[in-house]
Amino acid sequence: MTAGETILVLGLIGVFVALYAHSRGVSSWWLFGGGCVPGVVVVLLAVQVLSTPCDQPDTGGVSGGFFVICLGLSLTLYAAAAFAGVLDGVRFAKAGLGGRAFSRFVACPLASAVGVGVDLYLALGAFFHCFEL
Repeated sequence: MTAGETILVLGLIGVFVALYAHSRGVSSWWLFGGGCVPGVVVVLLAVQVLSTPCDQPDTGGVSGGFFVICLGLSLTLYAAAAFAGVLDGVRFAKAGLGGRAFSRFVACPLASAVGVGVDLYLALGAFFHCFEL
């Protein structure tokens, strides 16, 4: 599976998570907060990898599998938060609650997009840290 297909699958899983959370009344901001937990782990592990010199031998530490699991989980929950934010925003707009609608329809997907961008940027940096052309 290519990287694009993997991201597409994670996004589709995020849509199903958002639909389930929406049916249970879970706020899109809670999904965003849930995505931030593994997102912070990705950031911390990427910073650890990027701060080690390439000529230094591997000292053990956390496995790459844990890094990939946290990355996938954060991307899925960020996608779920963005989609649930749009659903919540439409619902609040129909109810005449403009402030809440803006918070859910615009701010939550935007914050989720920033989270995805930060995680993917650092993950690519960590994966190709010692790559030479």
